[in-house]
Amino acid sequence: MTSRRAMLVAAAGAATLLSPSLGFTPSRTTAPDESCSSPPLSSPSSPPLKSPLPLAASAAETSPVHSLDFWSKRWADKLTGWHQAHTHASLINHGDSCFPVGSTVLVPLCGKTVDMASLATRGRSVVGVDAARKAFQEFADEQRSVVQLDAENDSEEHPNFETYKGTTGVGTTVSLLRGDFFELNLPEPVQGVWDRAAFVAIKPELRAKYAETLGRNLAPGGTILMSTFYRVKGTPEALAGGPPFSVSSVNVWDVFGELEWVDSIALVESIDIFTHERYKDDVAKWKKAGLTEFRELVFVIKKKDTQVGAVLKMLGLK
Repeated sequence: MTSRRAMLVAAAGAATLLSPSLGFTPSRTTAPDESCSSPPLSSPSSPPLKSPLPLAASAAETSPVHSLDFWSKRWADKLTGWHQAHTHASLINHGDSCFPVGSTVLVPLCGKTVDMASLATRGRSVVGVDAARKAFQEFADEQRSVVQLDAENDSEEHPNFETYKGTTGVGTTVSLLRGDFFELNLPEPVQGVWDRAAFVAIKPELRAKYAETLGRNLAPGGTILMSTFYRVKGTPEALAGGPPFSVSSVNVWDVFGELEWVDSIALVESIDIFTHERYKDDVAKWKKAGLTEFRELVFVIKKKDTQVGAVLKMLGLK
């Protein structure tokens, strides 16, 4: 156990920050998506997505964190403080390095994040998974200029999931799957995962199961880009609160570090939420909750490439 973790920690320490390239551009602290050339990401006057047939009970009544009713009520009451109006800055910073053009990216617990539209308009297909139908209906309405989604139910491709699928003007696909994330078994593994605060929404006792789900749906050589929140200092109540639950580097390595399919783990960003321009509107809320130090951590987790491993083994280097 010690040697495995030491290897991963060393890999993380040696890693440099991933540099952006074409498509995504370096973020600015204010309105980061303005620097990316893409079609408009909203169309308020578009008609809402039609509701599909009811879900099977197993998918409709469960979710990785709380009951479907809990999250549906949050959306109905507009208690969605995690939603951002712009593409996440860490996705802009690292999207090109992690997700090549032509790849498919899984977005767990996606809600209606504009990150999916941003990926899709920049040459990446997207598979989003969530439990709240209203989130998908709002995404379909707001992003109709990017993609028009058709509703299916219990399709052969995604049994036990409500499926909303469409093709963008640049030829990429967007597939939104409503159901239990832990039941996800994609017919074709994805090349990347963008975890924008999904891991922090999972109850700590379910993190291993979450990682297992990612592993079986990620292709060899694939990449997970993960943003977490770390409650560093504060009152005992504030440190233990959640979601978002606190996730430190140690927590990430504890869950992913011993998995046979993981090749490397690197911490590529550590952001002080109380001083960074990106979070200026949220500082008062978190301080009121009892936190005195709060950070966003961004990780890159690489899955082993079985082809590379086979070559190394053949050469006697593994």
